[in-house]
Amino acid sequence: SSLTTSLDHYMKKSVCSFLLLLAGFSSLSQNKKLDSLYTLLSNHPQEDTLRVQLLNSICHYEYTSDNEKNKLHANEAFEIAKRINYKPGMGTALKYRSLYYWVIGDYEQATKHALEMLRVFEGTTNDLGLSQAYNLLGLIHERSRDYEKAKDHYMKALEIRQKAGLKRDVAYSFNSLGSLHVSLSKYDEALEYFLKSLAIRKELGDEDILSQTYGNLAVVYMK
Repeated sequence: SSLTTSLDHYMKKSVCSFLLLLAGFSSLSQNKKLDSLYTLLSNHPQEDTLRVQLLNSICHYEYTSDNEKNKLHANEAFEIAKRINYKPGMGTALKYRSLYYWVIGDYEQATKHALEMLRVFEGTTNDLGLSQAYNLLGLIHERSRDYEKAKDHYMKALEIRQKAGLKRDVAYSFNSLGSLHVSLSKYDEALEYFLKSLAIRKELGDEDILSQTYGNLAVVYMK
């Protein structure tokens, strides 16, 4: 019994150390990209589609590093996009508004903004935006432990992405489904989804995101 406890403790420490190491490499890359985006933003005060795109791109990195900045940028992006009737910009800004609340654990508000995002993209030809809205709803339901709804939304996102030929995002969907099955302690299923994600990312040569898949595989094998 004491040996089992010691092994469990060692495994948890090993997983945490491994993920922290990956996070360290990821942070260096993100900081460089953020610096470049902030420089571009400061040189482009015009309230047009480009400024909206820059603000949303910054949100992509800030919601995991400085969520309060993410909220400010997402709000500015949404207001500009709404004023100039730029729907892709509105939908993406709503995604980061939703993620702001997801990070702080307010799943009701996160769901509200994710559903607004879904409505923006419904009836359009923007398959990427629509699939991201469904994937986001899956993420929110997974975090709030409504696993059936999470799987339903993840599968809708996957179906849209496969039909549209969005290979990179299909890999993200497989990764999301893998993470969901880890939460359910269904490691064989999780492994299957992570390996599918890995195969696509290798095919695309997507080196920046391959570390995520390898990290997830390592966690599954250790568990």
